[in-house]
Amino acid sequence: MKTLYKFLDSKGKKIVSHYDQSEWTIGEWRKVAKPTEICVGFNASELPQDSLYYVQGDVLAEVEVKGKIIKDSNKWTCEYMRIIKAWKWTKEDSVALAIYCAELCIHNWIAEYPNDDSPQKAIQAAKDYLDNPCKKTRDAAEDAAWAAGAARAARAAGAAGAAWAAWAAGDAEKQKIADWIIAHTADMEEIK
Repeated sequence: MKTLYKFLDSKGKKIVSHYDQSEWTIGEWRKVAKPTEICVGFNASELPQDSLYYVQGDVLAEVEVKGKIIKDSNKWTCEYMRIIKAWKWTKEDSVALAIYCAELCIHNWIAEYPNDDSPQKAIQAAKDYLDNPCKKTRDAAEDAAWAAGAARAARAAGAAGAAWAAWAAGDAEKQKIADWIIAHTADMEEIK
């Protein structure tokens, strides 16, 4: 069996599918008809950030899969799946991921535009938001991102921005990002 990652939603104290709102129970196998094409079945990814790209949910789940499996470049469609562990994924987790991704590749910007420090200011503004998550620091982070000329980075305070930043990383950085997310689960609230 292979361990993969999946983002889901929460509804009260329940973990539910983003697709159809069906309930998931940790440790319980779920089954669908044998998949015949990618996306038609249970979906998960080897790298957690790939899963976040598809579903910006508030639950990160480590899952096991078995049975008929169709593999795509960054998504597996599976016949059987169960959650092994799950964590609450917050807006602050998305911001922390966006900061990590930005810092991982900021050297490229500095090499190309040494006199423009607006991305560094946007990173600092996002860090300020994490230190004090309120409307004032969120607005400042968004303003700094826009000032950097990065419309997509303005969404860095949300899961979509973090997902895009993680997905757009080069191959060399992808495993580092996955390792960061997996290590970050130690700081996250585990769902039991």
